Amino acid sequence: VGALSAGSIASGAVSLLVGPILDRKGARWVLTLGIAVMGLSIMAISQVTALWQFYLLFGLTRAISAGIVEMAISVAIANWFISKRSRAFGIATTGPRIGLACIPPLALLLMSGMGWRGAWFGLGITALLIGILPSVLFIGRRPEDFGLLPDGGPGPRKAESPSTRHPLTPKAASIQKADTSWTVRNALGSMPFWLLTAGQAIATLASGGVNMHQLPHLTDRGIPPAVAVGAISSYAMWAMVGVLAWSFLAERWGVRRCLTVSLGLSAAGVFILSSVDSVAMAYFYSAFYGLMFGGEMALFPLAWADYFGRASLGTIKGISRPIVMVFTAAGPLFGGWIYDTTGSYWIAFLVFIISFLISAAFIFVSSPTRPSRAK
Repeated sequence: VGALSAGSIASGAVSLLVGPILDRKGARWVLTLGIAVMGLSIMAISQVTALWQFYLLFGLTRAISAGIVEMAISVAIANWFISKRSRAFGIATTGPRIGLACIPPLALLLMSGMGWRGAWFGLGITALLIGILPSVLFIGRRPEDFGLLPDGGPGPRKAESPSTRHPLTPKAASIQKADTSWTVRNALGSMPFWLLTAGQAIATLASGGVNMHQLPHLTDRGIPPAVAVGAISSYAMWAMVGVLAWSFLAERWGVRRCLTVSLGLSAAGVFILSSVDSVAMAYFYSAFYGLMFGGEMALFPLAWADYFGRASLGTIKGISRPIVMVFTAAGPLFGGWIYDTTGSYWIAFLVFIISFLISAAFIFVSSPTRPSRAK
């Protein structure tokens, strides 16, 4: 928990530095370098001989994953999609869920053949092989660099003069008009920025704590360990379904409404977790809360893009990240402290329920507006 929390806090500082680079240069080389360092760090864990070395390398891996990889992917998707942005985020967000399903069996396979050191080395190699080549080959800064508009629409090429430039189709013109263009100064002076930052920070306090402590709580409630592990695995799969479902719902209802509902229902999911007393109830919790947590995963990145547009999204989001990641790190630590102090998760879960409800309220009142003209 300590290494994970330290890495989460460090990722906030990394995001603050990376955000402006993503706006100017795009995600390709930022993502490529981040994955390379992350893969090498995972490989280096196989050689640790002291606890501080593990903390350093695992914290670095977490910092790069949350501070560079997640940031770069979300900015790249926002740059390439507007009207289809919601489903694009939904499809992309299923990647980590698939990874969570595939990595444990792979790790067990590697450990059975090469031990824990070989497993870490093999996982690092896997990250390098899977992550670097697609980043180099398939990621561009913005579609305009290739004579396109977001969502695949044709756009005027830079080489064309204004007199010979073909007019945009009505659909392409409407897509371009829908893209808000906030400056960093305008965003920081707006209420939606601070409401969205506070809403995400408080939500991740709760979700981070629940995700870390749900398994030991289930076993404390008398659920057999093997069954509890099965329920948590089921929760991860339901979260993937939730990512896709909420992404498509957001196209019809809007990201603010969907995010408000998913956060409010997440509070109900934590209440169900606190009351689990049977195997059936454990699996009901995993399905219900997994579906709601999928909304948080897919809709917060979408909200940032929809609220503030593409022009300075990396910088704007990067400024919010240190606040968000401090709360993300605090959730697991708070839950562990409460359990060590009281011998129960009840107080921690009550705080997490209230946190989800407060987050939902912040998002509900964070209606996006058009940016005011910069002075």
